[in-house]
Amino acid sequence: MPSNNECLYIRDPVFFGKNTIYTGVYTRIRTDAATAEALGAVRRCEMSVDGYLRVLGEAAQQPISKRWLHDSGSLVGRIPLEIRPEYDVIVVEQGYGGVYVHTVELIKQLQRKYSVLLLSPVPPLFSQQVDADVVSLDSIRKRDPGADYGTYVQCLRSVIANTKAKLLLIAHRSQSVYLFDVMLRHRTIVYCDGWYDGHFRLAEDIELHKTEIRRDWLLDELFYQIAVSPHDFLGITSGPATNLGLLEAGYRALRAASENWCWGKHQLTRFSELFPSIRDSLRLVLPFTSPAIFDHAQVDRSPRLFFTTTMHNIAKKGYPELVTFLDKNPTLRATCIVRQPERLPSTPPYILERIEVKSVTKAEMIHEYHRAWLNWRVSREESSPLSVLESMICEVPQIVSPVVAEQIPLLEDGATGFIVDPDDGETLNARVNELLRDKSLRDRMGAECRSRASELAYDKRRDLIERWL
Repeated sequence: MPSNNECLYIRDPVFFGKNTIYTGVYTRIRTDAATAEALGAVRRCEMSVDGYLRVLGEAAQQPISKRWLHDSGSLVGRIPLEIRPEYDVIVVEQGYGGVYVHTVELIKQLQRKYSVLLLSPVPPLFSQQVDADVVSLDSIRKRDPGADYGTYVQCLRSVIANTKAKLLLIAHRSQSVYLFDVMLRHRTIVYCDGWYDGHFRLAEDIELHKTEIRRDWLLDELFYQIAVSPHDFLGITSGPATNLGLLEAGYRALRAASENWCWGKHQLTRFSELFPSIRDSLRLVLPFTSPAIFDHAQVDRSPRLFFTTTMHNIAKKGYPELVTFLDKNPTLRATCIVRQPERLPSTPPYILERIEVKSVTKAEMIHEYHRAWLNWRVSREESSPLSVLESMICEVPQIVSPVVAEQIPLLEDGATGFIVDPDDGETLNARVNELLRDKSLRDRMGAECRSRASELAYDKRRDLIERWL
């Protein structure tokens, strides 16, 4: 078996024929069965460096053996990883969105008692204070500048396959597709965000899991899809709706998980309806929050609306409705915190001059929660935004859409703020102005928000994770 702190990886998409290896579209390399099997073992994370060199030594005349480790153009590469042989928790992330922000905060809580390894294509969002060991595409490129996302995924698989852990926490369901086979070696929680994929049910309906779809074939398809996705995209553009291999891999991952945690109530309901065979593994686990982020002495509120999203689909998170509201209320201002301000929808200049657009650190985000009069999240599509729960902790009333309220059962119309259809502009305008005019109403709703969100504190739900440790 490979060492846990070094990773063999295949640089190009590779397909195996009898005594033949196909790379790219036209390149065909004749080889012997032993070398082909060794390459397959590299892909399956079952081959050590010494073992592979031994195979090559026995097949020294094969073309593939003449380009091994020292040639930057070799088919197989080797990356040393500075990680321990064993951890209490290994956390796997996709690297963006509110899910990742939540993951970083959860890791900080876990670190108080446990050793944690974070695997993510990008370093922790909004924080450089994560003391967990971290393997990212950036850290891999320090050892191999030519590494790409496919390299990262192979390292991810190798680490999961060959590092001991008491618990594997896959913090975003999309990453479990890459790990459908190696995650079987661990007790695993798949923490799904609100975007579940009902197409995985098709694998059960057509009984794909009973067919002869081989593991190697699934890996071929997985890495081919990574290779043909845009070079700068940290993921794959295909999905289970159009790809049989990904459909099978995703379904296997759902079945392999010890538990599948759902971020939202609506998601849990739909998952239970679609996947009766995994119903016993499903749990509603809203994001953990920290009541400690609120400091009453820092409160300095002004008539300002607060809007934030870490995602690229800003137009579906309530931003256009915010612009329309500001147009009708020319004295109001708003703070808009986004990671990708270049993706903001077109905004009239006379409106934009009243919107403070910026990217912030975690500490600055918390400061903004203490300034805002209300949090605006009238999304048209949503998972379970951490910013809603964090702003609730900081006593900020919520203006949300039914889509958001479906995910977060803590939200209640008239108690924590108002739940308004984004298409009902008249009601939206009336409810927001009602909150802005009435300080006692804002204070009462803000206090209720904090009371409810405090129930999601990590300390109160520690047993959800620690029973596995």
